[in-house]
Amino acid sequence: MEKRSAHRRAALLLSLALTALPCLAGDGDGSGSVRLLAESASSNHSGVLAPANAQLQAGSETLEEELSLKGRKGQFQAQATITHARSSPGEEQTRGLINELNWSGKTEDWHFTVGKKIVSWDVGQGFRPLDVIQQENRRTLYGSTLEGVRVAMAERYSGDSAWSLVLANPLKSAGAAGPEESAVALRYFLRRGSSDAHAVARWGRRTGAQAGLAIASVITDSLEIHASALRAEKLDRYVEEGGLYAQKTTEGGWQSLLGTSWTSENQLSLMAEYWHDSRAPSRQEWKNWRNRIESLPTNLPADAHIGQLANSATTLASTNLQRDNVLLRAAWTDTRWSPALDMLYMPADHGRITTISLAWQGDELSVEGGWRRYAGPGSAIADNLPDKSKAYLWIKYPF
Repeated sequence: MEKRSAHRRAALLLSLALTALPCLAGDGDGSGSVRLLAESASSNHSGVLAPANAQLQAGSETLEEELSLKGRKGQFQAQATITHARSSPGEEQTRGLINELNWSGKTEDWHFTVGKKIVSWDVGQGFRPLDVIQQENRRTLYGSTLEGVRVAMAERYSGDSAWSLVLANPLKSAGAAGPEESAVALRYFLRRGSSDAHAVARWGRRTGAQAGLAIASVITDSLEIHASALRAEKLDRYVEEGGLYAQKTTEGGWQSLLGTSWTSENQLSLMAEYWHDSRAPSRQEWKNWRNRIESLPTNLPADAHIGQLANSATTLASTNLQRDNVLLRAAWTDTRWSPALDMLYMPADHGRITTISLAWQGDELSVEGGWRRYAGPGSAIADNLPDKSKAYLWIKYPF
């Protein structure tokens, strides 16, 4: 019954999308794409969560077909995605998603938007402290279209500066967290010569006040630097209570980033970033996490033991595993091929997440494949994730 209900909800979303998008045809603009994606993971048999690998779906293989449609007519814009995925051991799921559906209008100085919209801010690559509305996870294995946030926006552009006032999720309950939280945010952007400055202030129903600044500056034709910092009155973090892990609103803290990139004339680019995220568990909290797992009673029934291990994995959903992170990346692009290599290093426990990828862009068809490995000493959180490595390959055709 639950599976049939999920299919009905997906079908409803797809129906809404396919009903809305033809309205954008005619004298409007419309486009779409089809993507076939294969993903394969290798489970971690030596990590502290290994007995719960099956429940955590570690080592799964997935084949997914994705149809994406978008269009605009007049003051209305819409984008929707429908995916059908089959994964081992035989699970099947259909999901419909409306990525964006909004109305926009303008006066002489102001631009207004109401509806569901992707609103991404800040200057970082691996992490964006000032991305207080969209709150995008920048370290996913491969890219996909984001799901927008329900907003009412007013923006004013004047020469080299811009103001943005955003009311996000106004109808959400007090318990909504993350991108779903009801909030109001104000952003100011200023360009002076080869430098951009950003200032953000936000108040959230759960997390209270936040404020931050960012700057990006082009030093030479090939070198740029960027930095941002955000101070939050409260933060949503995964914490343990009574042996169970859940997301709670806790004391505030900092999110900050410092980075630089260099690009040569032949399109070789090197990038380095360091960031701090107070939402991630501290070194002591991870130590307590591991001690709690290793001290589980040996006489527990197998189902209870696996259940507690699976609940302990909840905190691994944090955007960053550790508070301090260093990202190194090298990439090169010519007319067709784009290879890339990056490593995320976590000084607190010397964990490493290494990713290699290769993309090819034809006149229409595009292909990308990659591999990610989680490693480090036995005490590193990255070395104790349910998956040891992941590989993917996708083919995309636009129309």
